[in-house]
Amino acid sequence: MKRWLILASLVVLLVAAFFAALPLLVSTEIAKDRIAAVLSDWLGADVHVEGRPHVTFTSGLSVVLPDVRAANRDQKMSAYFEAVEAEIKWLPLLTGDIELSRFLLRKPQIIAEAASSAFAVSTLHRDPTQWPFATNELRIENGSFLILHDGLPDGRENERVTGINGTLTWPGARGEAVLSASFIWHGEAMEVRAGLSDTAVFAGTEQKASLNLKLTSTPLRMNFEGVLLGPTNLQANGKASLAMPNLRRALAWVGQDPGEGATLGPFSADFQASANASGIVMDQATLELDGNVGTGLIALGWRKARPSVQATLDFEKLDLSGYISEWMRAEPLPEGGDTAIPVDMMAAADIDVQLSARQVRVGAARIGRTATSFLLKSGNVVFDITEAMLYGGTLSARLSANLEPSDDANPADSSRQPPEAMAVTGDVSVRNIDLGALPLDDKHMRPTSGIVRGSLNLMASGLDLDALANSARGKFDLTVDGLTLSRVNIARAIETFTMKADAASGERVDAVGTDVPSAGSSSGTQLAMPETGRTQLDTLELAATVKDGTASFTKVTAAGKELEIDAQGRASLPDRTVALTGKATRKGDPAATVLFLVRGPLLNPQFLPDVNRMIEQRKAAGAKENGSEEIPAATDGASRGSTVQQTPTLPVTSPAAQ
Repeated sequence: MKRWLILASLVVLLVAAFFAALPLLVSTEIAKDRIAAVLSDWLGADVHVEGRPHVTFTSGLSVVLPDVRAANRDQKMSAYFEAVEAEIKWLPLLTGDIELSRFLLRKPQIIAEAASSAFAVSTLHRDPTQWPFATNELRIENGSFLILHDGLPDGRENERVTGINGTLTWPGARGEAVLSASFIWHGEAMEVRAGLSDTAVFAGTEQKASLNLKLTSTPLRMNFEGVLLGPTNLQANGKASLAMPNLRRALAWVGQDPGEGATLGPFSADFQASANASGIVMDQATLELDGNVGTGLIALGWRKARPSVQATLDFEKLDLSGYISEWMRAEPLPEGGDTAIPVDMMAAADIDVQLSARQVRVGAARIGRTATSFLLKSGNVVFDITEAMLYGGTLSARLSANLEPSDDANPADSSRQPPEAMAVTGDVSVRNIDLGALPLDDKHMRPTSGIVRGSLNLMASGLDLDALANSARGKFDLTVDGLTLSRVNIARAIETFTMKADAASGERVDAVGTDVPSAGSSSGTQLAMPETGRTQLDTLELAATVKDGTASFTKVTAAGKELEIDAQGRASLPDRTVALTGKATRKGDPAATVLFLVRGPLLNPQFLPDVNRMIEQRKAAGAKENGSEEIPAATDGASRGSTVQQTPTLPVTSPAAQ
């Protein structure tokens, strides 16, 4: 028994002596150089140890390097570590070799400028078999990463990731690798979990390995399960999912400004992913946003001069009501229209998106099968509605904008030259749409029948809305057959107005039905529209030509059994105003005619009785009957005769105004 006790005591003494002698076998200078070399490989930077290294047994035999700094001026990157602790394997020490098994980075602070071409990790540019992962485990405690945007023209704030804590278990050239980490970005805590079944896929001894990745946070959740193919042109293929409880909040979280609104709510995506260093393809994708579900394919690329987006999506039902409503409530464009076109943003990416839907909803409106496409390439834009089926007819539209380089631009590098102008072309065509089917029941005056067809063709050039408006040229035409307006009787309104005018002037309506107030009479007589009845027109025709931002109406006519309307004038796109003169005649015996004016803002004009012109016509007719010189009629509501008093006019309620 004593022999065993003595033998056990000797073993304990030998083990104690071995552990006591271990620090003597470790050369701190050699260990410092070895650890610094590994860090330099990881970071692609020069590493300097400012503090004095020492040996510790806190978690095995380890060497601690305090106050470690790294920098790479070419890549505009710097790093500071409060301490770097590396665990050393025991057995190799007996042969005088130092092998590292675990690394601990305490409070690492890495800073990189956004203007740098890339954050260099030279390790990943080597042959995978030469990667310096001589450790089995890498841990980070309370780290931070800062991307500097100071001095950049976009004015973005610096990006900071804090609270980085994590562990990477790496077996070496073969075996299972596991990553577990957490950090804080933009005030939100995030967790990352990843696993790789065999690291041999990097070395080429295996062609594929199972890969899973999970990202969890309050605004965003992402999951991937699939395989990693290697070793050259590493590619991950598998099933992926993405979910955001509120897309608007997620956009604000990543630094965008989507504004306020009720749309851009829950978003989710499930797809088959294929990703590599050049981009990602999302095939068999199912996307859902605000209850709209689309299926198709999306491809994102980021290795070319500009990032690219390609998508083909099909929707069974697409509800745009909320988006259109928010757009309508958005702040109007500033007066004068001098809003600059964001040509820099247009040249920032290439986008090719094609959408189709079996039914589109905008408020109460229902649109049938619709196909649209949007193409943005090298700053040139094409938006195309191939065909939209609605209310018994079709609508098609196309808008294109092409950048025109300046005369002194360099053809070899036109993307960096400021454009001289942008050429914009727009075409809209409507065919056989039934106005009576439009959802206008809540309107006081609405069409109950009428088939409309027409077209709009415009061209313009400029770099802001004011220049586009001033240079606009093209043509417009619209025809409505069988138009019926409910809750309004224009013929009755004309008759009522002429009777009131006749009573105010003390004169009868003449043989041609021209209502003639006296020169000094009040203009309080206005064309009040009866709120009952209806107006029927066989045809309504509008036509205009546009040149230098001014639309000249070549035809504004309407004809029916009881009514005829004819007008002419102009509209200014730069000023957003309209000026028309015309006459409306109620057929009958005797006939009655009202001369009218259309004046004011293009989208909200006033319809006024042209009292002065009616006075001038009456005076000219009277002078002719008496054999005296004819007094020329005033135009545009202004009297040319010095003896005729200018009579003020009042707003008139009319169908066109409504």
